[in-house]
Amino acid sequence: SMLMLYANFRNLNLSERLGPSAELAVIYSHMVMTMGVFQMPKWGSWYHRRSLEVAREFDDKSALATVLVGLGVNAVGTGDWDEASQVLEECLELCSQLGDLKQWAEAASLRGDAALLTGDLEEGLERYLDVYGRAERKGSLGHLGLSLRTQAMMALQQNDLSKARQLLTKAEHVLEETTEKLIQIDVSGLRALVEFESGAMAEAYEHLQRAMSLLAETMPPIAYPRIFGLRAASRVVLDMLERSRTTADGPADSRSLQTHAETMQRYLKTYARVFRIGEPAARLHTARMLWLQGRHAKASTEVAEAVAVAQRLRMQPDLAEAQALAATIAGSGRS
Repeated sequence: SMLMLYANFRNLNLSERLGPSAELAVIYSHMVMTMGVFQMPKWGSWYHRRSLEVAREFDDKSALATVLVGLGVNAVGTGDWDEASQVLEECLELCSQLGDLKQWAEAASLRGDAALLTGDLEEGLERYLDVYGRAERKGSLGHLGLSLRTQAMMALQQNDLSKARQLLTKAEHVLEETTEKLIQIDVSGLRALVEFESGAMAEAYEHLQRAMSLLAETMPPIAYPRIFGLRAASRVVLDMLERSRTTADGPADSRSLQTHAETMQRYLKTYARVFRIGEPAARLHTARMLWLQGRHAKASTEVAEAVAVAQRLRMQPDLAEAQALAATIAGSGRS
């Protein structure tokens, strides 16, 4: 990950020496995310503006599409849904004109993720079914995996665990032929949740460990705001930890699960520093850990922050989860 950041700076220096170009516009768009990693939003805004100015100046539509995808990634990651909609819709129209399926699929996937994150599962699924049809024809395995993941999320929402498992298993097979670790995190985290909900504790723990191993390989997060597997893995590790307090027949002891929960907390906080959409999940995880430790006052404060952030970012699934946890914490405080 740090090598990628170094490469971005090196490419920037080389391209700026050669003067404005379509290639420089693309590098400027990469720097928007790089500035997010270093938490320098003012510079990120400058690179955002310059990437569009330079791309439009040279009238290179392919480069402009690449720039728009990069800006869409950043907008989704920061929860700027209006900006995401604007740049991604322009990108989709442009890619349709160019016949650029790869970047069209990237933009459509980002639009789908934005819908999922704000709670519009139907739009998210519709976007991804469109991606799936085109990806299947072109053999784009990464986008096939993403589409299957999204269909599994809908099945999980409907409590159709068997269907969710089938879809995630298919996604695992598709992704075996790729190096798409970020998508694999989503699939492994969601598979862990499906197995836990099914009562298959050993299988849930196996997939949880797989997700955490992949997370360890991809920190700090600098490439793409994948959050779904991270959220699912967070929920599973805390569900297992809570369960371990009352039963000894689980796949791991309470101490091991506590260590996993602390590791997951670090991952979530690291993610949230780069991608603002991770802050509700990070605060939820911390609040629930505090609650399990009996520190109800601090848990109440933390979950209130989770509610506030989720409301501000208009992330309805996180908001609903935060409100439910807030009610649980409040109820335990009265008992």
